[in-house]
Amino acid sequence: MATLRAQPATAQAAALMRDLAERYSRPQAAKGKAYARGKTLVRYANAGGAFIADLLVAAANKRSEGWLQCSHRKTDYTGKYVKWATFDGVRKAWLEAGLIEHKPGYPGALAFGNPGPTSGKLTRYRATPRLLEIAAEHGITPANVLEHFRLEFEMPSELIRLTQPAKPTPDTPKVAKLRSDVAELNTFFAKHTLTPPTIKHLGWVRMFHGYTEGFRWNKGGRLYSQPPQEPACYQTLPEKSDDVNQTTRAKMRIKQRARVEIDMSSSYLTIFYALCDQQLDGTQDAYAGILGATKLDREVAKFWINASFGNRQLLTKWSKDLVKDLVKDLKKSSRRRPCQASTRSSIR
Repeated sequence: MATLRAQPATAQAAALMRDLAERYSRPQAAKGKAYARGKTLVRYANAGGAFIADLLVAAANKRSEGWLQCSHRKTDYTGKYVKWATFDGVRKAWLEAGLIEHKPGYPGALAFGNPGPTSGKLTRYRATPRLLEIAAEHGITPANVLEHFRLEFEMPSELIRLTQPAKPTPDTPKVAKLRSDVAELNTFFAKHTLTPPTIKHLGWVRMFHGYTEGFRWNKGGRLYSQPPQEPACYQTLPEKSDDVNQTTRAKMRIKQRARVEIDMSSSYLTIFYALCDQQLDGTQDAYAGILGATKLDREVAKFWINASFGNRQLLTKWSKDLVKDLVKDLKKSSRRRPCQASTRSSIR
């Protein structure tokens, strides 16, 4: 969702805003002037800067494929940093110049006899390669946009969310307890400082999926950092990177102190050993040597064991879906295609 509240934080950002405002002036009447007053040019440049900052943040978001939602309701811009008339001029000029592409929105209900979809959708915009090139000419990219613009994000009002399918969160004692737990966690973390400053953690919301009548709140429930947009969200940062300028999770600090990550999925078997009163030494890898000595043997064994724990019983066969999930995990681990091919053959 576009915020349209971003402001320049560097000289490069200010230069980009001026460049766009001068190159792609607002639409005008046949006898009118593009900017009757200097203030009008400043407002137009500010609106363009706020818009391109949101677009660059969206461009880094793989889940949304770069699309950014924008409201076209004029009243939503009342009293805001960017007014509707100014934003309307920016989007029209950029559409005409081929800087952005868009998908029109639609209401959730239409006229009698033609109800349309049950839920509406906002208009969406996405930066074209041309706009990304212009930003890059000023040294600004989706990866470093938060270093050049000050963005303001909002924390969702509902801390417990239902997805797949998306539904309003019911107000029950169980939900109230879950909501209170998340609020307590957010209050605690608000006392701490997370760095680098490009990471914008406002708090967490907890998302559940698979909601049906009689839902027991036992499906999903993962905590998602807000805002969820890349590259502001720490959960989307890569573990490692060959690019020295890219922020990675390894660079994160809490109160300037280094932190560690605990991979729970890698700990399932170790925890199981402990529950069975069997102690592993500090250097022993619980998954190593179960199938063989190679790294691929370890990955297959680990995947099967974790899937078995999740299934509450030992898996007796490799279904197509399991093979697909395993190959996906190997891709995330940056394994090459020969490994993936050998995986398929080794588990048939």
